[in-house]
Amino acid sequence: MKKGEPRPLLKRLEGIERKRRESIQTKCHPVIFELAQLWKTSAEARNALGQQPAPEDLAKLEARVETQLQDIYRKYSGSNPPQPNRFAAQVIFSEPTLASEVAATGIAEFLHWERHKIPLKKDLLEMERARGDASRRVLLTGLEYEALRCDNQRPKPFKGDVEHSDIFKVLWGLGVEVLTPEELAVFFDEYCPCGRVHSADALKRQRARFVKALSQAID
Repeated sequence: MKKGEPRPLLKRLEGIERKRRESIQTKCHPVIFELAQLWKTSAEARNALGQQPAPEDLAKLEARVETQLQDIYRKYSGSNPPQPNRFAAQVIFSEPTLASEVAATGIAEFLHWERHKIPLKKDLLEMERARGDASRRVLLTGLEYEALRCDNQRPKPFKGDVEHSDIFKVLWGLGVEVLTPEELAVFFDEYCPCGRVHSADALKRQRARFVKALSQAID
């Protein structure tokens, strides 16, 4: 081996990495990369504002993100509506929330899903059937929502890795569901705002839990 030439092992690893990235490009819808980058940069911008950002700064950030998000949707939107339950958002959120341009309408549904891994719309139906467990979950979500809305009180930490769960929620149906664990780790290393090196096995387990929660939500 000549001086300055890449070592065989390093060259092999670079080849594996390149093949994984090419596979990700093949398996995923092109919009996923723009959405993932927007998600990462918006999370970093939000963190840069500190623990208690000024409302006007937060509003400016949210407005900017919403404008960019709408630009992406217009760029890739088609005339045919997606199949039912193709995307995680279709399972988790109600149709009025998905149709609304006001992000705040989904806060209660977001809180309910993160806390219980059950769609709020499903538990509301169960309440009408006098299911006590569903009623208690809805009441808890109501308390958390009002504490956030009225007192700016952040909810108790959710179980699991919320940053990773959020990426699955936003990008499910665009390709993250079909990537191998190794490809998933490469994708998360590129776009996850947590900044950590990701474990393929850990992401495989988290995705399996997410799939199980979605399946139970559809039943």
